[in-house]
Amino acid sequence: LALEDLHLADAGTRSVATFLARIVRAQRLLVIGTYQPDELTRGHPFRADLAAMIGAPRPPGRLELGPLGRDELADLIEGIEAERPSASVLLLVAERSRGLPLLAEELLAARRELSSASLTGSLEELVTARLALRSPECRRVVRLLAPSGGSLTIGQLVEVAAAYERGAGAPPPRSTTAPRRRSGLLDADLAAGLDEAIESGILVLKPAGSAGGGALEAGAVVRFRHELIGRAVALDILPTNRPRHHAALGTALAALPAAAARHW
Repeated sequence: LALEDLHLADAGTRSVATFLARIVRAQRLLVIGTYQPDELTRGHPFRADLAAMIGAPRPPGRLELGPLGRDELADLIEGIEAERPSASVLLLVAERSRGLPLLAEELLAARRELSSASLTGSLEELVTARLALRSPECRRVVRLLAPSGGSLTIGQLVEVAAAYERGAGAPPPRSTTAPRRRSGLLDADLAAGLDEAIESGILVLKPAGSAGGGALEAGAVVRFRHELIGRAVALDILPTNRPRHHAALGTALAALPAAAARHW
């Protein structure tokens, strides 16, 4: 049982994690809880739960995951680019990423795509710079998804797009005037934008069902490769457009009242 980001969890989830950490049973159950130490302020409520876990008769083991070292970064770069990095590339990635894998990956992508741009910016700046290179169809898809704060099924994405465009004075922008063929539930432009977002490593798609249903079935789930990428895209949406995005999500997610209420 993996409980991730306990520093963001509600009181009930933290209580369950603390209970499981303190009660030892001779059963085949492994509980893994993760948290970010640099997010724990002096008065953070998880500090008391963490102290209770550590004070258990048989405290759980702790594994600290620090930033990647030079050798690990070299392995990461080689895995992405299929060749061992030069000393200058390794030095650039190590200094700019501070050993954070996600930032290292975005730096490598930006280095390939933004040859004339500075790589000294933050993760958010790298994400938005790369997004600016994408087609209008791709930017449309990722911006429809970003304010959701999580993931959407293909069916929900279609409904969000329809709700967002309803009442608009003009059709969404396109990168071409040529006709495209529809792909399942998605109209042709949404499908093209989704394909580009997946190919560029911004989004990932999980097919519906454990039996490996069609990738673009209504129940297939689309989400950002990492939540921080989604957060960067959401912050890049113009403030005047954000209410419209949230209204579209609130309308499309009407069958999920708790999720819809957050957007309204």
